[in-house]
Amino acid sequence: MNTELVNYIEEAREKNLSDEQIKDHLLEIGWPKEKIIEAIAHASGLPIPPAPPSSGPILWWIGVSYLLLFVVLSMLAVAVAGVLHNWIDKPLLTALAPNSTGISASFYDFFADYYGYGMTTLIQFYVPTIIISYFIALGLSIFLKRETHTHPSLKETRFYKILFFAALVIAFIFTFSEMITAGYGYLSGNTLSITFRHVVVSILASGIIFIYLATGIKHFAGKVNTDLLAFVYITFFAVIALIYAFRIIPSASTERAITNDHKRIIDIGQLTDNISTYYQNNSQLPPNLNVLTSNIDSSTTPLVKIDPETFQPYQYTITGPGTYKICADFSTASSKDDPSGYDDATGDYANFKAQFTHPVGYHCFDENENNNGVSTSIPPATCLGGGCPDASPVPTYPSETPGTPTPFPGGNL
Repeated sequence: MNTELVNYIEEAREKNLSDEQIKDHLLEIGWPKEKIIEAIAHASGLPIPPAPPSSGPILWWIGVSYLLLFVVLSMLAVAVAGVLHNWIDKPLLTALAPNSTGISASFYDFFADYYGYGMTTLIQFYVPTIIISYFIALGLSIFLKRETHTHPSLKETRFYKILFFAALVIAFIFTFSEMITAGYGYLSGNTLSITFRHVVVSILASGIIFIYLATGIKHFAGKVNTDLLAFVYITFFAVIALIYAFRIIPSASTERAITNDHKRIIDIGQLTDNISTYYQNNSQLPPNLNVLTSNIDSSTTPLVKIDPETFQPYQYTITGPGTYKICADFSTASSKDDPSGYDDATGDYANFKAQFTHPVGYHCFDENENNNGVSTSIPPATCLGGGCPDASPVPTYPSETPGTPTPFPGGNL
C-alpha cells in the first residue's frame, strides 16, 4: 500500500474534500484508478474491493462500435459540408458569365462543367451518404449510450481514450483542411464574403464530429443532455443540406426518363451507322432492321433494335432510294439536356447527341445515304400532333397523317 497516497487522502478529507473530488484530482495527475480506490478503502478502514470482472469481449465490441461511429460521423460531416459549399458557390455560375466580367469563355465553360455537372453528380452521391450515415450514427449512438450505462467503466479504459483523442485529431484535420481549401479559393479570386462563408461552413460541418465527442468530456456531464444536444445539432444541418440538395438534383423518375432517352439516341445512332455500312456494301438500304446482325460501333455490345422502356421495335421506314426515317417516342426534349452533362449510364450519348436532337413525344429522324454512301440527317420536318408522315404506321405508335412524298434524287416514289 502506498502510504504517501493514503496520507494525501486523509489530509484532503480533513479539508472537507469529498472522495469523488479526491479521486478526480488524482486521476487528472495520472494516478491509476485501481490504486486510488485501494487507497481510499484503506484510509476508510474498509476492505480492499475485488477487481471488477473482465470485460474483454464487451470492450472489443464497444471499441469497434465507437470506431464505426466516428467514421460514420466523419462521412456525414464531409457530405453535409460538400452540399453547403455548393450552395455557396452556385451563384458564381451566373456572376462569372463571360462578356460581363472579363472572364474567358473557356474558363467559364470549365467552371460550368464543374458546377453544372460535377457538383450535381457529387450531390447525388452526398444525399444517400447523408441519409444512410445519419441513421447509422443514430443507431450506434443509442446502442453505445445503453452500453456505457451498463458498463460505466468503459469510458475509463485506455482503448476508449485513445480512440476518443484520435477522433478529435481527425476532426481537427478535417476542419484545418477545409479552411485551407477556403483560403486557397480566396487567393484564387473568391471574394472575402464567399471565403468567409466557406470557413463558417467548414467549422459548422466539423462541429458534427466535435459536438458528439463533447458527450465524452466529463466537464459537461450532468450539466446538459449532451447526446440530445449533439443530435439536434447534427439533425439540423443534415436536414438543411438535404432540403437544398433535393431542390437542385433531378428526381429519380426524371433521371430514368433522361437516361432512357439517351439510350434511344445511342440505339438510333448505332442503327444509322450500321445502315450506312449495309448501304455501302449492298448499294441498297436494308429492307428491315432484322437483317442487321452485328454492331460495327462495338464488337462487345449487340445492336439494340427495341425501345428500352416499351420494348417495342424502333420504327424504320424506307422513304426513297437511299433515304429512310427511323422513329422513337421520347420522354424529354433534348434541348432540356444539361449542356455540360455526361451520362454515366450511357457514355456513348456524347457521340450522337448533336446529330439527333428531338422534342418530347414521337419523333422521326430522316436520313439520306445518297451522299456517297455516308448517312446525313435531313433537316426534320415539323411533326406536331400526329407525328411524322409515314406510309407504314406501326400500331404501337400514334397514327400518322399521310402526306405527299418528297421527290428524291434518282427518281420519284
